[in-house]
Amino acid sequence: MPDDVIPPPADINVPPPDYFTAGKLQAEGQKESGWPERLAAALILAIVRLLVPFVRILTNSLDEILAALADLFLAGQGEGSRGFANLVAAVLGDLLGVEGVTGEKIFTAFQTRGRISAMKEVGSGFLDVLSKEMITTGNVSPEQGDAAVRSFLGFVLSFSVRQGNIAFLTSLIPEEFRFGDGFREYGELMAKNLGLGRLTRLVLRPLVTTLAATPFQWKLNELYRPTQLKLADVVNPFSGAVMDAKLIWADLAREGYSDDKIQALLELHRKKLSEADLSTLFSAGHIDQATLQQRIQRLGYTLEDAQQRAEVDRLDKVKPYFEELRAAAVGAYANGHIQRDELKGIVDGLPLTTEVKTYIMLAADYKRRVPTKHLTVAQLEAAFSEGIIDLTEFTDHLTVQGYSDDDQSVLLLLTLLKLAKAADAAKAKAARSAAAAAKKAGKPTSPLPTPAQLTG
Repeated sequence: MPDDVIPPPADINVPPPDYFTAGKLQAEGQKESGWPERLAAALILAIVRLLVPFVRILTNSLDEILAALADLFLAGQGEGSRGFANLVAAVLGDLLGVEGVTGEKIFTAFQTRGRISAMKEVGSGFLDVLSKEMITTGNVSPEQGDAAVRSFLGFVLSFSVRQGNIAFLTSLIPEEFRFGDGFREYGELMAKNLGLGRLTRLVLRPLVTTLAATPFQWKLNELYRPTQLKLADVVNPFSGAVMDAKLIWADLAREGYSDDKIQALLELHRKKLSEADLSTLFSAGHIDQATLQQRIQRLGYTLEDAQQRAEVDRLDKVKPYFEELRAAAVGAYANGHIQRDELKGIVDGLPLTTEVKTYIMLAADYKRRVPTKHLTVAQLEAAFSEGIIDLTEFTDHLTVQGYSDDDQSVLLLLTLLKLAKAADAAKAKAARSAAAAAKKAGKPTSPLPTPAQLTG
């Protein structure tokens, strides 16, 4: 029995232990505890930490070796030496035809102002050559451009011939003595870095395009007619009048549209009646409200907006008539021909808001209070003559009828003269004259005499 298994007491009958199950559970418990993973991670981390110093030492040694090789390559360039300057000048003069840039100038510039100044001297020489070749006049013009292209092509061809000469001359040297094969690579690298091939294509493209490609495209167009109508031309609202429907559908099919999309596209771009036209047709009774709503929806309205727009047209159509009905009903009520309940029933049936209906009833009530008939001037004169009304009541009636004070004064004089009241007429005339004089003096007064003046 293993040491870690406690034997059962002698007086207890237990089954024999299952060592297989116990060992399996113990192994699973160790696995679940995670100690194998932690052990592996610790070993890997220790190895990495052990290797880091060795890698640093190895990398440092490799960098030292590469730095030494770089120094060797730099020394092999010969840059800054008189031989390097002479080589650059010779290559520029032989391959590119650059004149005036000598090895002495390049060497002196390198010694006095450094590498950048020396290379600037080389670049300036090459740029001066191209400028002299291309700029023949002071102004840029078609003639100058033509001359520049000819000069540039001559320069490129000359460069190619010179490079070919170098390749031919080096091939004449026997192979066992041939050490100048690499010299022609100067020209190849120079042409590649300067992009002479790309620049040549750029210069020749207008010539080939204008004189060859474009006329040839014309010829192909005449033979095969490949150009199709643009989409905007096909769906133009007027295309249906000049093009057969089959041609329109065929052109749109070439654009990749399906049949349902073609139908929708043509429906979208066709001419449609405007809102004003539809409203006129609806007002004249040629279309009903449902048709009006459908046509308005096709103009881009939503269903809800189309319903409301159709309702607006319906209201505009009947508005003059219910306004006429409202005016007639209010007038009838004001003149006493109908009662208020009848007027309210008519107003409630109008398509108006509650607030508007309330104001209509208020206005009608005020009109009802205003008398529509008044005594005539003759009736007023008779009442005044019989003493039924006095002067104040007489003038008040005239005021209600809209007479001004001046007009009332004239009517009063005429009335007094008719009644043979000479004294009162004279007093009224004097009051009228006094009022005219006061008006001229800037102090207007009423031309009517007071009742006290007439009875005094």
